[in-house]
Amino acid sequence: MKRQAKDLIFLSEIKRDGSELIVMSDSDKLKMEQETYLKDEFYNLQCLSITNGTYIASCNRSYIVKLKPISDPINGLLAEITKKQENRGYFSKLPIGTKFIIIDRVDLPAYDIIGYFLYSEPHLLENGRCHHTGYLDRDSWKIIGEVKENINLFDKQYE
Repeated sequence: MKRQAKDLIFLSEIKRDGSELIVMSDSDKLKMEQETYLKDEFYNLQCLSITNGTYIASCNRSYIVKLKPISDPINGLLAEITKKQENRGYFSKLPIGTKFIIIDRVDLPAYDIIGYFLYSEPHLLENGRCHHTGYLDRDSWKIIGEVKENINLFDKQYE
């Protein structure tokens, strides 16, 4: 995935020899966002932590970054899984029809959305923690509508 510097939140710089991280000053962060030759530069992103939403951004130098939030009209909508998630461990066990709230749109080769799953067992992580979110395979879900328009679906879960 590639993003321009203006679409990233810079957290720290990785020293060229990889020996340490240098926390970026506010003036360095501002320079990355405002100076034309820097803000329009494209960076290759490699996921560092899905849980923390951090990436390693590389161009001339390497940085630890987060993606700037993008106001997307589908965020917060209610959707459901329409096809089985392929070869995904925990996610393969989610039944067709599982409802979720769209958290974010992503542009990854196999996935295009992150959802918060409703009425499903949590995903247990190796460190003993758990969460209810995850990437969904492309073309494996459909939007149902706004949560407030479908509140009756939540009542049916308890009948």
